[in-house]
Amino acid sequence: MSDPPWEIHDSDSVLHEHRRHCRVHDFHERFAAAEVGDDFTPVEVVSRFRIDDSPLLWYTADKSQIVVDARRFTQLEAVDGTRGRQAAIGRLLLAPAAAAAAGLDGRTLLEFLIRAAVIQTFMHMSATVRIVHESTDADGCYRALLGGSHIYFTNERNEDPLSFEFRLASDGAMSIAEAPEVEPMAEEGQEKGV
Repeated sequence: MSDPPWEIHDSDSVLHEHRRHCRVHDFHERFAAAEVGDDFTPVEVVSRFRIDDSPLLWYTADKSQIVVDARRFTQLEAVDGTRGRQAAIGRLLLAPAAAAAAGLDGRTLLEFLIRAAVIQTFMHMSATVRIVHESTDADGCYRALLGGSHIYFTNERNEDPLSFEFRLASDGAMSIAEAPEVEPMAEEGQEKGV
């Protein structure tokens, strides 16, 4: 959908949008898989992410819950990309190659998961995330090593690095894993280190 680095901000997050519809205290811990009904509406900030022209993330009729389309995903567990620990996310119910043919390749899926905060890349304000290395094998298995930083405030502004590996297996299982810390992003016009 867009080339990294990706800028992720609270002001254009799923959580921020959801708070306009109802009281939501904190980041979503999971997104249940549900049969999408005619009275469901797409979550606008991630509505451009689609399979066969159908959005992936939906509000229930009363907008109190956000769900994924049960035809496409199992329940998705939110995982903490700022710490990069091993964690299972859930499953894509299409083979990765079939999902790519329907408009959701590995990189696009990864961006969706980050922008929907299924993979949480910030805990307060914002994050900048880039793909350091990525690969797709013949079965459509996708792997990406990501690095970047996230900004948060305690008594002062803090900026900490983040790094993790995203994996999409041939059976659709999605997870993140610990990855080596990558060098900070280079300033415009400088070489980027790995």
